[in-house]
Amino acid sequence: MTFETLEPRKSPKADARSTAANKSYRCYFTDVDDRIRSYEQIECENDAEATLEAQRLLAASRFPSAELWQGSRIVGRWGNTDAASPRRQANGDSSI
Repeated sequence: MTFETLEPRKSPKADARSTAANKSYRCYFTDVDDRIRSYEQIECENDAEATLEAQRLLAASRFPSAELWQGSRIVGRWGNTDAASPRRQANGDSSI
């Protein structure tokens, strides 16, 4: 089994719009056993924007699932256990 190095990479979209108002998020890509294999650093204005970017990154990746975090707060999870819709856990809110 080979493992990827977990080096931060900023998405091109994030670099182009990086401002002081943006918040820092991490999109963790997980394997079928729900183990983190890679991640992307995302800079976005809000959770909704970061969610769209995480979904775009997951769709373009080879990984089956992903989790989006802002610091110690989970924003959403997609893939193995969540079919097509994200599950928000921050406030118990299931809508985006």
